[in-house]
Amino acid sequence: MKVTPVLVTRGNVDLSEILKSYNNEHWVRSAAERIEWTDIVIWDNSKMLNFGPFGQYVAATAGDCADVVIFQDDDCVTDPAAIVAEWEPGKIVCNMAPEFRAN
Repeated sequence: MKVTPVLVTRGNVDLSEILKSYNNEHWVRSAAERIEWTDIVIWDNSKMLNFGPFGQYVAATAGDCADVVIFQDDDCVTDPAAIVAEWEPGKIVCNMAPEFRAN
């Protein structure tokens, strides 16, 4: 399955750890081996129109994205392959704690 990572940033954050999380060797033997990552789409609010977190949705429509998109903030390093492995059509997968999801 092709998946496009979309990252929104304020522009003053080091993205190296996040970008490395999309090229992690431990996924080779996991369910994530069925994931084909496309090029990451980055919306930099300091260089483009500042849409805040909504910039990820603008980036997803402006970029050449796959049918499956994973959104990534600039202040959180996750295991994107584990998140995508839980996805199925019609399902939104979120790594946010339940008490914060309503916001």
